[in-house]
Amino acid sequence: MNTPKAVILDVDGVITGSKRGYNSPNPHLDVINKLKELNASGIKVSLNTGKPAFGMEKIVRDCDLDNMHGADGGGQVFNPLNGKYLSINSIPTQDVLTIAEKLSENSCYFEIYTTDKYFVEESNQSDITEMHAEVIHREPELVSDILDTINNTKVVKLLAVAKSDEEREEIKKIIVGSNADVKLSWGTHPQTAPLQYGVTTRKGISKESGAREILEYSNIKFEETLGVGDSMHDWQFIEHCGFKATLANASDEMQQTVKSAGGYIGPDIDENGILDILKYFGL
Repeated sequence: MNTPKAVILDVDGVITGSKRGYNSPNPHLDVINKLKELNASGIKVSLNTGKPAFGMEKIVRDCDLDNMHGADGGGQVFNPLNGKYLSINSIPTQDVLTIAEKLSENSCYFEIYTTDKYFVEESNQSDITEMHAEVIHREPELVSDILDTINNTKVVKLLAVAKSDEEREEIKKIIVGSNADVKLSWGTHPQTAPLQYGVTTRKGISKESGAREILEYSNIKFEETLGVGDSMHDWQFIEHCGFKATLANASDEMQQTVKSAGGYIGPDIDENGILDILKYFGL
């Protein structure tokens, strides 16, 4: 088996899990040290996550990953260690307004994200607000009128949160039915299950586009890259990778998809399964 020249990783459910003080809110020390070692050896390690930029910067710094990384589902591609950006992909303001207004009318919980902060309307606060703030390590800015805020800022991601499959379908119907120029993808977090996160980005922007920018910048091909994730949101980029893997905690659909594509399924996140995956691929 050839050895990958690069590794692109989702964060939640791949290198961070649900065991507080063990692999949450930050990766286990063994994982941090392994990623640091890999990157120092010349294997480019990049994160590609739906988390906001500020929610993954500490991991990048702890692992000393002086590379490009994707945040906000491809909404931003940048290197936190030197402050260089490849892209900031904001959603057209009218599209955000159209979706936000409809979500508000239907009492759906959502947050909007800029490059360095996020906002929640005061009237939309709920237990989800506190749970999600703990996951991304920052409290939102509470505003009285979210539509006014949207009109006065550049939004790179709108995040709608569903507590059930029924709510997910309601949110999907609103966003897809809005005819807005956007892309909707879904993910989860092991610490807040069964919440489902609907990541809305500008049309054409996704984890695939983020990974593509990262690899083009590093002059590495998808075929030479190991992609690891735990949801179908991650399959957007893993599908194109020459080396594919997921973990035992991944959704059944994701495990079956990776297996059918000849990929590898490692142990659970709470067993630091990423270390087994890296070993399997000779890293």
